[in-house]
Amino acid sequence: MYAVSDGIVRTAYQKDGAGNYAVVTMDDGRRVFYMHLDSFLIKNGRTVKKGEPIGIMGNTGKSYGAHTHLELRPQGNGSESLDICGFTGIPNAVGYYYYDMNGEEDMTQEKFNEMMENYLSSREKRAPSAWSEEARLFCEKKGIIKGDENGNKKYDAFVTREELAEIIKRVIKDANA
Repeated sequence: MYAVSDGIVRTAYQKDGAGNYAVVTMDDGRRVFYMHLDSFLIKNGRTVKKGEPIGIMGNTGKSYGAHTHLELRPQGNGSESLDICGFTGIPNAVGYYYYDMNGEEDMTQEKFNEMMENYLSSREKRAPSAWSEEARLFCEKKGIIKGDENGNKKYDAFVTREELAEIIKRVIKDANA
């Protein structure tokens, strides 16, 4: 993460909120918050210039995936947020961003859907890994992995949090039986 403004940095940690975070206070008193950082690249109390690296994006505090929560706040101690997009010049739009890792062209919804279909199709054709055989057989025997109506186990399929909760419940219930 790079500083979006000049200012003085304060670093801190908040377990059930921002995690590792840095605050850059500008000359006019406005503050830019960089939250959920993995680590800091600057020292507390130091002056930074716009564009200078200040931290590594992370997943600390109350966070559900690596990202940097960026906020602009007015002078003082309040938590009111100002328009960070207008301040940085980065547009904020509702929708999805599809990343083309080849960088050859803009990724459209249609291209993204095609790429995902190809990827998921290739996963279905892969055989299970040998290292998991004992665990797979255990889960099949306990009825945790049942497969679909045709008996296909789809070992390499994605699992939702809801499905994972059910699996954990079954394992714990079996262990306590």
